[in-house]
Amino acid sequence: MKNQFNSVFVHDTNLSPFLRIIIRVAIVFFDIWWTFLLIISRMKNKKKKSSKYYFSICSIFKDEELSLKEWIEFHLLIGVDHFYLYNNFSSDNYKEILAPYVEKGKVTLIDWPVPPPSQMPAYQHFYNNYWHETQWVAFIDLDEYICPKHEDNIKDWIVKYESYPSLVVYWKQFGSSGQIEHNYSKLIIEQYYISWDKYYDYGKTFFNTRFPVYKFENKYLHVMASSCSLFGKNFLLPPINEFKKFVHFKCNRIGVFRTIKDFTMQINHYATKSYIEFFESKKKRGSATGTGERSKRIKSAYAYDFVQDYATSYDFTIYRFLVKLKLRINKNIPNYFDYENNNNNNSDL
Repeated sequence: MKNQFNSVFVHDTNLSPFLRIIIRVAIVFFDIWWTFLLIISRMKNKKKKSSKYYFSICSIFKDEELSLKEWIEFHLLIGVDHFYLYNNFSSDNYKEILAPYVEKGKVTLIDWPVPPPSQMPAYQHFYNNYWHETQWVAFIDLDEYICPKHEDNIKDWIVKYESYPSLVVYWKQFGSSGQIEHNYSKLIIEQYYISWDKYYDYGKTFFNTRFPVYKFENKYLHVMASSCSLFGKNFLLPPINEFKKFVHFKCNRIGVFRTIKDFTMQINHYATKSYIEFFESKKKRGSATGTGERSKRIKSAYAYDFVQDYATSYDFTIYRFLVKLKLRINKNIPNYFDYENNNNNNSDL
C-alpha cells in the first residue's frame, strides 16, 4: 500500500501510514455509494444527441503570447475540435495570434475583464452559455499540454469513458531543464524535457457534458465533480481517473497490479519554463485562481524550487508529435505527411 503511493505519485503532504490505511478502508464504502450515484446519474442523464464539437478545451489566459500558437496547434494536432478562450486583461499580441483561428471557427474568444479569482467564474460562464455545444470539455491552462502516450487522437482515447461524468488526468511536472533564459528558436515542448519521475496527485478534469457539474469553486479546480440529484438533494459524484477509480479525499488509486508504466495519458505541465520566464513573466501575470498569500505562494521562489527538486528524469513522450507540430507552425517546411497530394509515398517501408 505504501509502495503504491510512493512509486506512482509525489505528495506534497505526507500522510502517516496509519491514516492512509484508514482512508483506504473507508474509501471502499464510499465506492459503493458513488457507484450507486453513478447508476442513478446515468439513468437521469440519457445519452445526448450529437453536439457541434466532440472534444473542446476551455481556458482562461493572460499575456500568454509565448505559448498561445504552439498550444493551440499542438492540441489541434491531437484531435481537439474547438477552444473556448477567456481573455483576462491581456496586453500582448493575443488578438493577432488568435485572429486566424477565430476566423476559421476553431476558437471562441471571450473578453473576461474579471479580477481574480476569475478562473472559476469563467468556467461557470462557459457552463451557462456553451455547455451544450461540445460532448467533452477539458478545463486546462496554457502551460498544460494533453499528452497521449499511445493514441494519436484524443477522441480515440476518451470514447471509452463516455458513460462517466468526469475524468481526472494527472500532471507530469516539467521544470526549467537547466535553462536560465527561454530559447525562442525552440518550441516549449522541445526545450523543456526534464520532469518528475512520478505523477503529481493533482491533475485537470475532462468533463462529459451529458452530466451536470456539482460546483464551480476553487477547491474543485483539480477534481471537478458531477452532481447527482436524489431525494431532492444534490450529491457530489467524484471524477474517476483513467483506471476508473474514483478520485476524492486526495486519494489516488490505480489498482494493486498496475504501475506508473500503465498510464496511457498525462498532462505535461510546464509549470516554470526557464528561470527568467518564471520570475519575470509568470509573476507579472499573477494568478487567476486567487489573490493575497495564495497568489504570492504560487509565484514564489518556493514554488519554483518545488518543481525543480523533483525534476530528476527525462520524459520525451511528447516528442513523437514534435515534427508534425513544427510542420503545422512553420508552413515553409515541405509537408510529406500530406498523403493525398504527395505522390511519392513509399508503402514498402
